[in-house]
Amino acid sequence: MRASPARFLSLAFLILSGLCAGQQPERVRPIEAPATPLPSEAASAGTSKFSFIVYGDTRGRQDGKALQYEHSMVINGILTQVERLKNGDFPVRFVLSVSRPSSRS
Repeated sequence: MRASPARFLSLAFLILSGLCAGQQPERVRPIEAPATPLPSEAASAGTSKFSFIVYGDTRGRQDGKALQYEHSMVINGILTQVERLKNGDFPVRFVLSVSRPSSRS
């Protein structure tokens, strides 16, 4: 007797829901609001001088195994630049990550 696709999907759903039933919900801590938020759109409408940072390819040697030490160096460098430029003529106003998810087999 050949199983129908609907029957197969029902069985798969029951198995997967049984596997997930014992898992605890992940606790997520929200990101705190910045101490110095960016100015409002109205307050910054005339701004024509600013910096922005674009970075990508956050893969490292420890993908899927441990925290990315190399990535933390990049982020620390970005934070250093933001701090250095904040009171100058070209403060950093946004950061754009152009990374894509990847996995190594």
